[in-house]
Amino acid sequence: MLVLFETAAGYAVFKVHDEKGVRQIDDLAKAFEDTATMNQLTNSSVDLSDLVPDELASQIREASIVSLGTEVIDEDINMINELCDQVLEASASRIQLHDYLIKRMVAVAPNLTALVGELLGARLIARAGTLVNLAKHPASTVQILGAEKALFRALKTRHNTPKYGLLYHATLVTQSDNQFKGKMSRMLAAKASLSARLDALGEEGVDTEMGIRARAYLEKRLRQLEAGTVSSTYLTNAFI
Repeated sequence: MLVLFETAAGYAVFKVHDEKGVRQIDDLAKAFEDTATMNQLTNSSVDLSDLVPDELASQIREASIVSLGTEVIDEDINMINELCDQVLEASASRIQLHDYLIKRMVAVAPNLTALVGELLGARLIARAGTLVNLAKHPASTVQILGAEKALFRALKTRHNTPKYGLLYHATLVTQSDNQFKGKMSRMLAAKASLSARLDALGEEGVDTEMGIRARAYLEKRLRQLEAGTVSSTYLTNAFI
């Protein structure tokens, strides 16, 4: 009731029915059982001639009919059903593509996937061109992959260079406090570079041990950094 009353249409509804002596919610629901009755009763009972010119009052009544809703015809229902089917198909295709991405990333770059996830790992590989190209990049380049424009703009204007690119979306970075995001991005880039090299240049059938250990290590270091039990210099230069 309060929600209805706080809207212009709701206020008009209660005003009309108060004048007619209808005060019970049940009677209100019965009187406004369908849209046509609601439009007819509201438009016929509200007199706007004392407030605005007749031409403007007519425009307001026409607009109120649209704002209060109209009957849904079969053609509208068919279009709604068709759009719903398209949304369901797009959702199913997205799930299928995501499952395919997981399988391919686990097969191609298992350690990188274990470290940063299949989606971010795939974006890093796509940005570098190939997994081998990503493995050739130093950690400093991996750290700012995706922020090349910001880097060149900072160098041109002699401002501070960006601290992260695509790695900003990594869980280890997003869950960090703002003051530690740059440090976590730098450490994560180092581990991601090592993981990519192992996946690209290691022996066939490489497992995910390194990626899992690297992620556990970084999570531990993040907790220590937030607790203030380890220096940022040690964090930056530490290795597994």
